[in-house]
Amino acid sequence: MAKPSRRARPAGLCHGRSQDRAGQPCRRVARPRRTGVTATTRGAAYPPYVLDHLKNYHDSFSDDRHSGNLIRLERLLEHPSRFRLVLAEHNAPRYRDRIIERLADRFPHTDVWPVSPDLSAGDFIKRLGDFGPEQAAVQVVRLEDWPPEAGSRLFSGLNYRRENLAAAVPFLLVVWLPRETVTRFAREAPDLWAWRTAVLDFVAPPKRTDIHDRTLTFLGEDAERLRLRRQEIDDYFKTKPEPGYADGALLLEAAHIHERLGEWDRALRAAEKALAIYRDNDDQRSTAVTQGQIANILQARGELDQALRILNDEVLGAFERLGDVRSKAVIQGRIADILESRGELDQALALHERRLPVAQKLCDIELIAVTRFKIARIRLQQGNQGTDDMQRIHEELAASLASFRKLGRQDGIGHVGVLLARVLAMRGQPDEALAVLDQAVAAFDKLGDTQGVDQARRSRDRIRADR
Repeated sequence: MAKPSRRARPAGLCHGRSQDRAGQPCRRVARPRRTGVTATTRGAAYPPYVLDHLKNYHDSFSDDRHSGNLIRLERLLEHPSRFRLVLAEHNAPRYRDRIIERLADRFPHTDVWPVSPDLSAGDFIKRLGDFGPEQAAVQVVRLEDWPPEAGSRLFSGLNYRRENLAAAVPFLLVVWLPRETVTRFAREAPDLWAWRTAVLDFVAPPKRTDIHDRTLTFLGEDAERLRLRRQEIDDYFKTKPEPGYADGALLLEAAHIHERLGEWDRALRAAEKALAIYRDNDDQRSTAVTQGQIANILQARGELDQALRILNDEVLGAFERLGDVRSKAVIQGRIADILESRGELDQALALHERRLPVAQKLCDIELIAVTRFKIARIRLQQGNQGTDDMQRIHEELAASLASFRKLGRQDGIGHVGVLLARVLAMRGQPDEALAVLDQAVAAFDKLGDTQGVDQARRSRDRIRADR
């Protein structure tokens, strides 16, 4: 079967066109007037901000530390004709796109392929093989959005099919990866790694200060420490009216602090600023995480319908597109929490029961423990107090508590312990219940959680009084 010509490329393989993020067929981009830089993008789907930051780019490349590697990559592109594999390390999609734009202008037979995480190794090779024989290079991007398990499947599959890859790709293949993923590639595809032509460093260190490295853990942080950290962040932004990419995480931390202190409006403003930064930098994963934080804030101030809409319509779909199975399961749990708070117990339970097998398949001990705890809590609210029902609830809570102990998670030990003690008392086991509550009090005390300590002590007093 003949390979498609450049005029008849399959959807998703772009040349002189842009591709939308849902993987729809490419559409022609109009060529605007040149303004000192390449005004069109040959080979990739670039958001508008890239061209905004490219003025005078060809006259002055922004980071001289990478000029040597850029020259080396250009020389490789000057002599295409056979399979060669280059791994390009990067840590900032915008900076990577600036490099790609420069290369696309100089080498018109270079395409950019944003790959989706549902591709198998066989499909990956087949799609590359659909490029025409005049192809000089294909640059693979968006692998930084893949969950680790999807990347591992691709790397190991390509390692096994490396001869098929080399036969199907008679041109330069540039794979853009975060540095830690390059290390994983070497470990999981050792034979293909041995065939590499080069590993080129285009990692651009973000502009950071000490303030970015003093993030609070939020586990057991008292209100005074939160206020001190809030003031530190406020003072930092007073001197920096235009936040950069590295400030996105700092704004998210500020949003979390404001939320913990009950400052809902300030929390929402900080999260929305972080969201704007991540959208501007085309960071899809951080965008989804930030939208989740916004939903958290809305939920905390009682706007449950709006929080549910964001989680269902924005965040859940984003993680599905990224192929991030674990994050999708976490978001399903948060949706279930809102449904539970609204009294929609059957729907909440169904969501938890749907995500439990996912957590078990991932061998995620924490996610399994949290899900079992919430399943037991909902069943108890449903009034399922028959012998078999109580045994099942007890087993879920006991397994959850054991996992939290193994993880050393004091918050889990405390919250699960309080509920498990209630179940033990209902089953006529007060001594066991008191022993569990003693552990819950100690766990909350380690966290400095005075409300948790008081709750566990009150439960303990009630059980002692009923004995």
